[in-house]
Amino acid sequence: MRARADGHQVVVLHAERIAPVDLARTRLVEVVNVTSAPRVTLDVTGSTDVEETVRDATGALMGNRRFTLGPGLYSLTVPPSGLLSLRLLH
Repeated sequence: MRARADGHQVVVLHAERIAPVDLARTRLVEVVNVTSAPRVTLDVTGSTDVEETVRDATGALMGNRRFTLGPGLYSLTVPPSGLLSLRLLH
């Protein structure tokens, strides 16, 4: 399931599928991992620097880093019932 409004995208993964993420006109992408898998796969279009924040099911911070996200497939660590936030730095 995907929703987008005012530069904010939310993707909820109920199954181990590749989630399309379009970085155009976006300031924040949030991916909720509702699967039992420890990773999510994103198919990214666009390119920019991002700040990644990962939280577990309790909201505890699991990681934070900055990197360049470009077009292609990315497999990112997100614990089951966890949240991945990608804040675009453009």
